[in-house]
Amino acid sequence: MSNFINQKELLQRISNLEKKVKNIEFDGIPTHNHDGVSSAKLLDSSDCYGNMYGTSYTVDVPAGTTGAVVEVDGGLSAGELKNCTFPGDHYLQVGSSGDFFIVWNISYQGGGNEVHEAGIMIDGSVSSVGKSRGFVRAVSPLEGSNLSSNAILTLSSGSEVGMYVKNTSNDGDVSITLMSLSLLKIS
Repeated sequence: MSNFINQKELLQRISNLEKKVKNIEFDGIPTHNHDGVSSAKLLDSSDCYGNMYGTSYTVDVPAGTTGAVVEVDGGLSAGELKNCTFPGDHYLQVGSSGDFFIVWNISYQGGGNEVHEAGIMIDGSVSSVGKSRGFVRAVSPLEGSNLSSNAILTLSSGSEVGMYVKNTSNDGDVSITLMSLSLLKIS
C-alpha cells in the first residue's frame, strides 16, 4: 500500500480544507468573510485595546547604576486605541478593568558582553508575572539584540502599562532601534 496521493486528490483535499476554514468561528464570531479573506472580529468584540511604538532613540542608564530599572520614556507614538489612552508619551492607560493579553518587543544595541533585561511595567513598577520580561547577552559591542514576550495580566481601570530596560552588567546606555507594546482586553 502506498502513502502517496496524486496531484488531483491533493488539490481536492486542499479545496475541502479551504471550505472548512472559511466557516470557522471563534466564540460565535466569524473569522473569515465569504471570500475566505481574514477579517477577524476579535478587536471589535473587545471593549479595550491599545498599541504604542517607537524607533531610534537612546535610553540613558544613569552612571554608576548597574542594574537600574529605566523606564522607556518619551519618543513613543500611539497606535490603534479603543477605551485606552496614551497620556504620557510612554505608557498606555487602560479604560476598564479585566484580564489583558499584552505582547511586547524591543530591538536595541548595547555594549559588548552585557546582559540586558526588558519587560512590562505596570503603574511604574516592574511586572514579574510569568514571562512578562526577557533577558539577553550582547556578545560584542554594538551587536543588535531582540527581546520579546507576552503575558496575561489582570489590570484595574486606569492602570498604566509601559516598558523598561535594565543593563545588569554595567551602566552602559541602550540604543533602541524599534519597540512596540500592544494590549487587548480578553475578559
